[in-house]
Amino acid sequence: MVTALQIILLIIVAFLGIPIGKIIAKNTKSELKDGRKYFIWISGLCLLILVADLFLMAFKVISFNDTIMVFAIFTFFFLLTIQSLKKANRALVK
Repeated sequence: MVTALQIILLIIVAFLGIPIGKIIAKNTKSELKDGRKYFIWISGLCLLILVADLFLMAFKVISFNDTIMVFAIFTFFFLLTIQSLKKANRALVK
């Protein structure tokens, strides 16, 4: 059984994708331009997995505990790639 503390920690870890994405984007400007298409693919894949995860939970194919874990992991990756894409878009405009 997942406790409230575990859920809170998962949410915190998931949303750490925002500052970590900004740090990565700040330190890897040249790689962002080259890898932009891969960031788009990764963010789309993460969204697809998040939707599929919620869909599977709604039909009781996977448990709530598994849903929380998958949701936290892929929310982290989604936020990380979105932050990097934002930074790459700003770098391309300049």
